[in-house]
Amino acid sequence: MNSKIPEYAYLGISDEARKIFDDIANIYEDKIDIALDFASLAIYAESCIRLKRYFEMTRDKNPVVKSKNGETYTHPLFNQISKCTDEISRFATKLGLEPNARKKIDLDLLEIKRRKNRKKSA
Repeated sequence: MNSKIPEYAYLGISDEARKIFDDIANIYEDKIDIALDFASLAIYAESCIRLKRYFEMTRDKNPVVKSKNGETYTHPLFNQISKCTDEISRFATKLGLEPNARKKIDLDLLEIKRRKNRKKSA
C-alpha cells in the first residue's frame, strides 16, 4: 500500500484494482486529491479490473445468443462490458485521466493560481 493513501480509500476493492489505484494516485498526485476523489478512483480502478475479467470470460463467445424459443438477445456479459466501458469513461473524465479532461484541469488550476496572485497583490 502507498503510505500516503489511507486504507479507507480502497473501499474494499481487489488487490489488482489497488495496483491501478496506486499507480494513478502516484502519477497524478498533483491533480487528484485522494482525500476527496478516492471513491471515484476506486470505482475507476475496479471497473478496469471487471472489464478485463469480462473480456476474458467472453473470449471466443458470440455476443448474440439464441433462446429456446428462437429469440435472439445480447449475452449478458457483453452488456456488462458496455456498462464497464461507460463507467470507466465517465470516471476517467471526472478524474482528469483523459487528454481533454487533463487540459481542462490544467486550465482550471491556472485560473485558480491567477486568482490567488490577484488577491495577494491587491
